Amino acid sequence: PGKTGPSNETRWLEFQSKVDAGLENLTAKDIPFPALPLNLSYKTQRDEEKRRNLVRLLQLRWHPDKFMQSYGRLLVESEKEAILKRVKEVS
Repeated sequence: PGKTGPSNETRWLEFQSKVDAGLENLTAKDIPFPALPLNLSYKTQRDEEKRRNLVRLLQLRWHPDKFMQSYGRLLVESEKEAILKRVKEVS
């Protein structure tokens, strides 16, 4: 089976670029939540190091407190609770 769209990382980088350019009033639709479950299984030791680095990156990116610190002020108030719930599911 082939890929069906941009990778989680590509989608995140596009999102972050828009936020850096001044995107505000974020809704759940704007946030590139990763497709779950994440495939984090690797076969070699070198790949295991990549996995650890990826897990750390994702933990920092999707930690509820970190996410709210970075993006909370930009969220549409009426969607804030639902977005935070989804962030917690990812973390």
